[in-house]
Amino acid sequence: MAANTVSREVKGGRIEGTCDPKFSHLLDEFARNFDERGEVGASLALTLEGEKIVDLWGGLASRDGTPWREDTISIIFSCTKGALALCAHMLVERGLLDLDAPVARYWPEFAVNGKENATVSMMLDHSVGVPHIRETIKPGGYCDWQYMVDLVAKEQAFWGTSIEETPTSQEATEEIAQEEDEPEEEEVDETVILSFHPTAQRTRALDSPIKLPSSTQAVPVAHLDSVGIPQDAPSVVSSSEPPATEEIAASRQVSP
Repeated sequence: MAANTVSREVKGGRIEGTCDPKFSHLLDEFARNFDERGEVGASLALTLEGEKIVDLWGGLASRDGTPWREDTISIIFSCTKGALALCAHMLVERGLLDLDAPVARYWPEFAVNGKENATVSMMLDHSVGVPHIRETIKPGGYCDWQYMVDLVAKEQAFWGTSIEETPTSQEATEEIAQEEDEPEEEEVDETVILSFHPTAQRTRALDSPIKLPSSTQAVPVAHLDSVGIPQDAPSVVSSSEPPATEEIAASRQVSP
């Protein structure tokens, strides 16, 4: 597939990049986001069978008029989960992480308030019982690593995390004690950094920093501005009570 060079004026800026003619409708919709749907700045890339067939960027990266460039980076929100899952499985492949082990083996502080029997695999499949934090986050809290880690660790599970195969709290404690002298936790931390850090000197899975370097002058970063929430927007459920058992059963049903 031969991609064509793109340069198109849109509301608030210009779209540039490349696009295979067979996917021109995707380019048109990307442009409509700016002209009709209030988009400010964005990137879009599509790979098919190992070949990049769409690579578009455009609009503005900040209020001062800085254009969105090919290498502009931005917050990817929950896409981080997929990237971190990839790193987790790399650790499994290297023998540094056990998906069936209790979370307490790697994060002892987490094993409280109904989360004592949670396993690593439950952390990856959203069944661990901590979908959000009940406590109101302090201003700037989302950028405070230790503060957020401590909040998640002490949060009471919204539903039970016990499953038949899950080790008991006593068994989990024994396993932690057996591995206290092993530098496993340090190795895990280093490997995750190698997978994500943009300045890592080794082969990495993807160039997607979870934390930017202290100096970002050379890093084209898109700014995130709050535009407010419409009055008629659906409210976010924030209950201090765990959901009913039947609700959990229904939410966890999957098609055969």
